[in-house]
Amino acid sequence: QADSSSSARPLSPCTRPHPQTRRGDMGQACSTEGENTDVVRIEPTLLTQADAKPVATDDFSPGAAEAERRRAEEAAAEEERNRQAAEEARQQVEKAMRAEADRAAAEAAAQAKRDEEAAKAQKEEAEKKVATFLRARGFKTITSPKKSFMKTSFPLHAAVEENSAEMVLALIACGADATQKNSAGKTPRALAEKLNRRSSHDAVIAALPA
Repeated sequence: QADSSSSARPLSPCTRPHPQTRRGDMGQACSTEGENTDVVRIEPTLLTQADAKPVATDDFSPGAAEAERRRAEEAAAEEERNRQAAEEARQQVEKAMRAEADRAAAEAAAQAKRDEEAAKAQKEEAEKKVATFLRARGFKTITSPKKSFMKTSFPLHAAVEENSAEMVLALIACGADATQKNSAGKTPRALAEKLNRRSSHDAVIAALPA
């Protein structure tokens, strides 16, 4: 009678060869500790050989890290050089603008001083001419009238009657009143317009305020 326990015994793993095990390796892959034992020993290398997958390795070596660090330092240095160049350019522009503003201000101040000195010289020259004119015509001041018979006149009217645009300008510059009226009730301009014949008094009229 057959032994029921031996018929139900599972097959040894060595009954089916491993897919990557050559026929000649079967004796090495599986071994038994005895003829009558169920314990089977399998070589570990053969079990892992089929399922082994390549492991990715990190190729970021110390040399690559050093090169990356140097590139970062060079980029930062280049950025700093560009920033400094831009700052220097800005400072140069501001310096040039300040210099131009100072030059323009100095020129304006010098021109104002020249204009003031010229105006002062012109006034002094006009005062000399007016003083000579007043003495020669018998006027005490440029605003005081001179009466002769039934006629009252002022220095500005006298200059108009003499058709002297230069003296009209000098009297006005020294403070003569162009709105004063003579005994005939005429202002210096009205008198000049009356005496104007064929544009004879155009220059005097132009010298008088409207």
